[in-house]
Amino acid sequence: MIGPYERRTFLQALALSALTPAFIPRAVAADEAKNMQHELTHRMTRLIGIRFHIAEQGQGPLVLLCHGWPECWYSWRYQLRALADAGFHAVAPDMRGFGQTDAPEDISAYTIVHNIGDMVQLVSTLGETQAVIIGHDWGAFVGWACAQLRPDVFRAVVAMNPYFPRGPVAPLQALHDAGTATFYAQYFQTPGVAEAEFERDVDRTMRTLLYGKGVSLMMKPGQGFLGESTIPEQMPSWLTEEDVAYYVGDI
Repeated sequence: MIGPYERRTFLQALALSALTPAFIPRAVAADEAKNMQHELTHRMTRLIGIRFHIAEQGQGPLVLLCHGWPECWYSWRYQLRALADAGFHAVAPDMRGFGQTDAPEDISAYTIVHNIGDMVQLVSTLGETQAVIIGHDWGAFVGWACAQLRPDVFRAVVAMNPYFPRGPVAPLQALHDAGTATFYAQYFQTPGVAEAEFERDVDRTMRTLLYGKGVSLMMKPGQGFLGESTIPEQMPSWLTEEDVAYYVGDI
């Protein structure tokens, strides 16, 4: 189990990591960015037959950070530094199918069991037997499942989503039974449809998903996922053009 002192240090590090450069003096932000550039490392490793890209920082007890959709390791750039400064070995992989990690073509290769297996093998590959796991968005589902099915490996979990227990029927079947046909997860079921919409203008897609307005999980017929969403002229204080360029793939 994670001890009281370690838990306090860990949570303090996460809280401090929320102070993005928008909320600290510009000179300090520049120094932090410079330091992170020197200390953050990247590498490729093979897990369960596919190549994984991981970003890591610091030394100490292992902490894995699982991102959600449509993100990658970059979403944890501030938390990696904060956790490293607090004495942890913080590791953020591009989850399978995202970023520089391989994306198997077979859709059956993306089950929760596959994702759990990835994280278990990552712990072993990093030379550890246990880790704390953190998840955001869909990554939170991975975190919860890892802690449930492999408590011997994952000694603590931080989920940045509520816990949703497994229901009596599959989610898509439950939506169908409820008469719902416009939920975004249903739209994503037909191969190539969502991809074509998102790839039409990747810059606009990512800006919409990162800070756009009017994005709804319930879509109007014929409008796709982005629907009637708009992109504000002014970017939010917590996001930079460089951040957007990274997500778009320009850098």
